[in-house]
Amino acid sequence: MEKLISFLKRYWAHISIAAVFFVLAILLNIFFSCTVTPCGSVGDARKVQSDSYWRGEARPFAIVEHAQSNDQLVAIAMNVESEPTLMKYFAVGSSSNTTEVSFSGGEKKQISIAMSEKCKPGSTYELNVSFGFDDGKIQKGAKNLFGKCA
Repeated sequence: MEKLISFLKRYWAHISIAAVFFVLAILLNIFFSCTVTPCGSVGDARKVQSDSYWRGEARPFAIVEHAQSNDQLVAIAMNVESEPTLMKYFAVGSSSNTTEVSFSGGEKKQISIAMSEKCKPGSTYELNVSFGFDDGKIQKGAKNLFGKCA
């Protein structure tokens, strides 16, 4: 025990300085990493989950790209099935577009919809999505469409 006390007395200043530098290095790392990208952003995780679902799992229509600016949402919809289909409507949030659009198997088309609520630049949107078809079937998204307003 005496050796430990002697060691601490002799090197305490060096140990304290090293500890301060270690803590400072950690704080600087956190500061700089959070200024480059949002730190701990829940929105980032929700966007990844939303995009993963709408680009890979959704059937028969996928949404491969989307953006909302002010009161206009633009989406690139893709018929991921091999059979042609007729989309009767596209509903997003509380807004819908009832223009009929026919898709060949694998075809992508741009669909625009006037939104009832405006989207402020930099804020996020999270919207439920559904498609209606000529045979009466409805595709409801298992995940909401999540993005950042342009």
